[in-house]
Amino acid sequence: MRVQASLQFYCESTGRNLETQLSTETRNLVIFRRGTVAMRCEFCGRQHYWQLIKYDRPDIQDMKRRPHRARAA
Repeated sequence: MRVQASLQFYCESTGRNLETQLSTETRNLVIFRRGTVAMRCEFCGRQHYWQLIKYDRPDIQDMKRRPHRARAA
């Protein structure tokens, strides 16, 4: 099943946020929720990790989820 997802990363060097939306398979949400999808930042050239902000499933109206946050030890 395909979902619409919003992803974001924050550049600590420049203080800028980048947000994008994409259509992806539901199984990919697990990867995005872990925050392990890296990309090279166009602002500073360093590597940053995408975080899942929310997603929408077309079969369920108004479904928005926040990613699970890891608890500090």
